[in-house]
Amino acid sequence: MSNESNSSKNGGSQPLGAVYARCAVYARFSSDLQRDTSTQDQFRNCRGLAARKNWNVVDEYVRSDEGISGASLDDRTGLLELIAAAKQQPRPFDRLLVDDTSRLARNLEDAIRVVKTLEFYGVHVVSATQGIDTQDRSSRSLIALFGLMDEEFLVGLADKVHRGQLGRTLEGYTAGGKSYGYKNNPIYHPTRKGLHGSKAVIGVELLIIEEEAAVIRLIFDLYEKGHGFAAIAKVLNSRGIPSPSTRNPWGASSIKGILHNERYHGWLVWNKTRKVRNPETGRKERRTRSADEWVRVHVPELQIVTEEQWERVQQHLKQIGARFKAHEVGGFHPEQGIPFQRVVGLRAMWRQNQCDSQPGKEIRGQVCSLWLP
Repeated sequence: MSNESNSSKNGGSQPLGAVYARCAVYARFSSDLQRDTSTQDQFRNCRGLAARKNWNVVDEYVRSDEGISGASLDDRTGLLELIAAAKQQPRPFDRLLVDDTSRLARNLEDAIRVVKTLEFYGVHVVSATQGIDTQDRSSRSLIALFGLMDEEFLVGLADKVHRGQLGRTLEGYTAGGKSYGYKNNPIYHPTRKGLHGSKAVIGVELLIIEEEAAVIRLIFDLYEKGHGFAAIAKVLNSRGIPSPSTRNPWGASSIKGILHNERYHGWLVWNKTRKVRNPETGRKERRTRSADEWVRVHVPELQIVTEEQWERVQQHLKQIGARFKAHEVGGFHPEQGIPFQRVVGLRAMWRQNQCDSQPGKEIRGQVCSLWLP
């Protein structure tokens, strides 16, 4: 009879002091840059440790998360499944094997929380390369030590990425992401090789997509003719013009975003926001940086609308914003989330809409004419 069947008979009560133990295995890597510590390498290290200890790896509980950061537990499906399994009665494994503690988390709070949760349900965490076994009380302080080191590594890595993005922005390259009206065109170094022998990327330049540029010019023209955000969206949808989103048609918010996008008059703006981890939820939230931290680079090749038209539109948008702010009394302002009751130069009217959260229920509210079709 196999060891595994023996453990099943005991209902998961195999003494942890015995030589034998049932093991789950977890591996994680965040990008192709970690090829040397890919999931297969990590699995191999963990299975090797289990073989030396005469432990049994339960294949049903071998999990990995690939291409996912260790900065938080969000989207860590593999790890969360193992934690859920550890709570079962009888529990299906006695130890969780990892290559090193950074695979669990690169955040000290998360690492400690995961270890404490597993310990509560009788599962010890073992690191194959660091000699950590949380069954040994002296190893628990090492979890905190390595957790701090892992967290500092992540902070240092973020700083390096930030510096790299700054350098590329100053050279006129995009720091990442996509923007309507442009396509990303990688620029390769003529001789230098990158990871795994591929060509090294110097930067990514933006090239204008003429079909989309024509739509952007149309949006600016319609706005100057007095159309509101939602009215412009309605025109584009009626003409069957594809929106930037593959799932949704044109909407007022997407029109507003285009009218404010400085790339369309030839400027790259970087470092406007930053992400901050909420210690209560573990999720990252986007925060706006102060204007003196923004980096603006003039790239004339990106210009789609004339400087004169850009200035006219921005001046009008500022005037509207000032009117809203000067005349807010009561009610609700749908663009900024601030109250308003009357707006000089714009119509504020009542409109009946379907309530998204409660189908069949209608709500009435005050809506600025800028947002009406």
